[in-house]
Amino acid sequence: MKDLKMWEHFVEIYKQLSISKAARNLFISQQGLSKSIQTLESMTNLPLFRRDKSGVAPTECADKLYPYVKRILSDYRAMNNVINELKKNKTGLLNTGYSYGVLSALPIVSLIMSFRVDYPGISVKAYDLTDDLCENMLADEKLDIAFLVGPIKDNRIKFKLVLSESYAAWISAEHPLASRNEVSLADLKDEPIIFADERFNANMVLIELFRKMNAAPNIVMSPIEPTTYQYLAQQKLGVAIHPLHWENYLNPNEEVVSVPISDLDWKWDVYYATKTGRTPSPAEILFEKHILQSFFSKE
Repeated sequence: MKDLKMWEHFVEIYKQLSISKAARNLFISQQGLSKSIQTLESMTNLPLFRRDKSGVAPTECADKLYPYVKRILSDYRAMNNVINELKKNKTGLLNTGYSYGVLSALPIVSLIMSFRVDYPGISVKAYDLTDDLCENMLADEKLDIAFLVGPIKDNRIKFKLVLSESYAAWISAEHPLASRNEVSLADLKDEPIIFADERFNANMVLIELFRKMNAAPNIVMSPIEPTTYQYLAQQKLGVAIHPLHWENYLNPNEEVVSVPISDLDWKWDVYYATKTGRTPSPAEILFEKHILQSFFSKE
């Protein structure tokens, strides 16, 4: 980086108080070094050195700048050392886990594929898991990284929100609720519900929300596949509650209506999660930077 090189020249002249000695230490010509400092003075619009027959002396501006420049250059060299060390360690194995539904909600598959292109020496294994199993495997360090659907219960896990999505309900077109613009959970108190079972964190949240209404959800079926949810609603076996993104990859069904759920405090939240206190491997650091920049690049 050209600017940093000029600041390195500045530091060496400041220490040596001599253009000739500084040039000798930097392995450049005196003329080239003088031109570099002139460029730096022009760029900053500040006088940095006074020149006379005995050599050079720093100005008041140089005295004030020197400790900051020295620290920045030191940090830059340290950063380069870390980068070089990481480049040497572009091999390894990463075990990553994903709550069911996450891989279809986020562009993780394409990000993993591009990561493999950039770092072919790092093997990334991806496991599609129930929330409870994914959370337990991460806490027990059988996974290095996980994308979990919240709420996360284990205090050994640290996490960061990457997606928050509303719920909707697939309802038979012949059901009276199908004509609504939206439904609330209170509207579903007496309805058979098709939803996730206790292996999924959203089940716990739904039960708690119903408890606040002095009720309990009548969960009659808990399939895994979105197509099954939609099919069961079509067969009038219940109201199928699902995160909104499921509708992006299912064909429209005239016998089923999707109605938004109006309860704003209930979301399908996805978190990037790691084990608290665990030192990440160089491969994990690279993977985290690669995959998270797409989610947090605007922060």
